[in-house]
Amino acid sequence: MFSFHILDLPKIPSRAFAGGHQILKWTAKTTAQHLDGIKLQEALRIGSILMKGRQYAMRTAGVNKPQGKNYAEALMEWKQGFKFRQDKDAKAYYDHAIVCAQHRSIADDIVAGLSGKQRAEIGAAGLAARVRAKLHELEGVPKRPR
Repeated sequence: MFSFHILDLPKIPSRAFAGGHQILKWTAKTTAQHLDGIKLQEALRIGSILMKGRQYAMRTAGVNKPQGKNYAEALMEWKQGFKFRQDKDAKAYYDHAIVCAQHRSIADDIVAGLSGKQRAEIGAAGLAARVRAKLHELEGVPKRPR
């Protein structure tokens, strides 16, 4: 395996590089998006859409909280109707995205306080963990169930 620095690349005519400049441009653009937190913003957008599915499932199941067998079946049916992935990793991602979207102002404050490197590395799971920690800080430690 080798690595190179982009500045070390020689000036090669685009016809000789066969689309390589397009790949480099895409890489630079995608890297900038990661550093700007675009991926986190996409996770928040996905979470807000999933919250609409959650509301639909709650209405369909006739419940006031997103709990119970009927709710879970209605949400799964909604996701299948729109061809959402249903594997274990996707379900965890959906949960993280919903938590962040549900507490959007907290998530936005956290993202605003991150450096570019942190925004690129944190991901939806890390942001959700920070949102939950902030909620615990604001609300206090939850009581143990009896």
